[in-house]
Amino acid sequence: YHSPLMQPAVEPLRAALEATPFTEHHQPVVANVDATPHTRGAGWPDRLAAQIVSPVRWRETIERLRDDGVSCVVELGASTPLSSMVKRTDRTLSRHAVTVPDDLPSPV
Repeated sequence: YHSPLMQPAVEPLRAALEATPFTEHHQPVVANVDATPHTRGAGWPDRLAAQIVSPVRWRETIERLRDDGVSCVVELGASTPLSSMVKRTDRTLSRHAVTVPDDLPSPV
């Protein structure tokens, strides 16, 4: 993943993504392939397909989030590797991980 060895998967992935509707976003989404915030739905199939063969611009992405006013990141998934990477990259950001439904706060 994130390697030129994944090149054979780019076009099938792009084709599947082009069949998926992407809408405008209320909040910007920072793509790790270019470390740039995007609010338009257009361009996501190309960006996401490029991610599988391109290096992750992790440090630049985290710095961009911080510089744009993000103070807390939330990781959703079965484990917490990204939270650990955020901690090593920028200790000023608070981190929260949700690995199971019980990690979610109770509704008020």
